[in-house]
Amino acid sequence: MFLKLKTFDDLIMLSNEKGWLSKLPIKTNINLPEIKVYSHNKFNLKKEYKKIESIVINQFSSEQLNINEKVIIVGSCLGLIFEGNIYPFGTYHSYNWIPSFDQIKKISEDEIYIKFRKTSLVNCLDIQYDMIGIVSHWGHFFVDTIDRIFCINNKSNLVFSDINFFKTFQNDIDKNYCVKQIGELLTFLSIDIDKNLKLILEKDKFYEFNKINMITLSSKKPSISEAIYQKIQDLVIKKNINDKGDLLYVGRNDVTKRRVINQDQVISLIKNIGGKAIFPENDNLTTSIKNFHSSSKIILIIGSTMFNLVFCKKGTHIVCIVPHNYSNEPMNSLAMLRHMCVALNLILDVYEVESSGSHVNLLNNDLILKDNDILNINQLFKKTQLI
Repeated sequence: MFLKLKTFDDLIMLSNEKGWLSKLPIKTNINLPEIKVYSHNKFNLKKEYKKIESIVINQFSSEQLNINEKVIIVGSCLGLIFEGNIYPFGTYHSYNWIPSFDQIKKISEDEIYIKFRKTSLVNCLDIQYDMIGIVSHWGHFFVDTIDRIFCINNKSNLVFSDINFFKTFQNDIDKNYCVKQIGELLTFLSIDIDKNLKLILEKDKFYEFNKINMITLSSKKPSISEAIYQKIQDLVIKKNINDKGDLLYVGRNDVTKRRVINQDQVISLIKNIGGKAIFPENDNLTTSIKNFHSSSKIILIIGSTMFNLVFCKKGTHIVCIVPHNYSNEPMNSLAMLRHMCVALNLILDVYEVESSGSHVNLLNNDLILKDNDILNINQLFKKTQLI
């Protein structure tokens, strides 16, 4: 049987018609100010290479869906099947769920049908469940889970799924089924998933529910609310962290994409100009918090480590390194970074470097970072200090 593919907006409309929504998601307009972009091959301290224009983005609040009708959840993608349609339901922001379909029949841009392979159906009709799609990956956890996770309570019967990374990190996960830094963050936030966990969804099965709750989350970037950034800071940041004002280089280590060419040489230069290089994936969360909060100047490679900026103090100057021309697209990962810097009152500049790889998916290109790039960025920091 083919199912008609629906959108997040369709889910909200259906939920409103059915009375499933606790209340309609509230739309907030957020202004992202223009950002200066500097280039490795046309660096001029007096004039930026180009600008990312200011834009106004729409953000929707996370609200609870209380479904009291028979529905089916697909274990492989957390899609919700109801009356011959399938809706993005669980982790659908950072996870491209289309490849999990076995067959796709496209009638038009607005009419697409999909089909799954035949699989077993698990009956979960006994009690009310609360579903949360947790991704055991630092960046995707922030994108897909952090807003939702504050909505669970001690009485929740949690249905858990980690469709992207559960098997990848299975040797390194803790009792909350998360990699260590996420588990540590949950501890800081006083959230214990294991205490309420009732069911882990398997990828090759379908699950039938009579009563299931789910927290909605806008599928358009940025998905994280400013209030959540502030809440994390209030719960995590300790007032006695030593403020040294260090220069911090946040590197990439043990990765298969977006590698930094010449990184060892760059780190040597960073140390020579009085800076410090770190790899947050190798540190516990307490160490990361101290590193980010005690630094006033941070060089950051675009990627998941940017969510560590939530631990920075106000006024920290961030220079984000991206592949050349990546800043041309306004609603890529830079949109989330821009939003975070606005929410946390951080200063943001973008620096483009040469890259090698695909011209289609620039984000995953390897970055060719040279000594001269670091010296240019250090001039940007000094310029800001003089203003």
